[in-house]
Amino acid sequence: MPRPVKQPIQFKQVWFTQKGEDTLVGLFNRDARFPNIRPILDRFNGENETSLRVITPRTADFLLVESGVGIRLAPCSPIAVDQVVVYERPGEPLGQEVVYTYEGSPRIIFSVPRKFRGQRNTALVVTGLTSKDFHREGRDFRIHVNARRVIPVPEFPDSSGHYLLHPEATIPYGQRVNGSTDARHLWRRKGECFVGPAVRYAGHGYKRHVDTERDASELLAILVEITAQDAEKLKLSKKQPIRQEINVKLLIPLC
Repeated sequence: MPRPVKQPIQFKQVWFTQKGEDTLVGLFNRDARFPNIRPILDRFNGENETSLRVITPRTADFLLVESGVGIRLAPCSPIAVDQVVVYERPGEPLGQEVVYTYEGSPRIIFSVPRKFRGQRNTALVVTGLTSKDFHREGRDFRIHVNARRVIPVPEFPDSSGHYLLHPEATIPYGQRVNGSTDARHLWRRKGECFVGPAVRYAGHGYKRHVDTERDASELLAILVEITAQDAEKLKLSKKQPIRQEINVKLLIPLC
């Protein structure tokens, strides 16, 4: 039997149809820092015998841009997707690691697999992150994953602007594009390297934006995809109101 949990938070849910299938997405938490997202979700899944997962980039894009219901979940919050994005300074080759730090926040370090070292103007994208991929080094966090899990994105732009989405990684890349509804607006750090989450927004003016410059200490909303089996365990149904209460035990922030 799942152990009882103590601290309740507000949980919003929304059903929408994607490629002919009903999909359930919920607002799990509105105030999580990037390194904390997986521990918080892993703890909840362990205690409730569920398999909630952070919303995938493709589902997030459909939810925000195509379905238009994303604004009902987190209208004012930056939303973390199941993705870490890594890039070096424009023109600088990838080395053994990429180290990102910002104004005294813990450093986020990505160990670059050997096969990608030396590549220039290439972003590395990893999805399906778990708590086991994050390793504490004092105050800092190191992300280490197998090369097979890394998606290289060549022609990663050296400046913010409108670009088409990479078909596999679902982040902007290639040459600048204007006036296309298929384009997404990329935010990236000018002249700097970066290791951190890809972030989306539900607000009408920003739903096509992909943010790859958010500091790891900033607070993010966690949207989760919920299977039909987990929806039954959590007693969630289409007939219930969008605003519900479930019990979640939160961890002390790591940052």
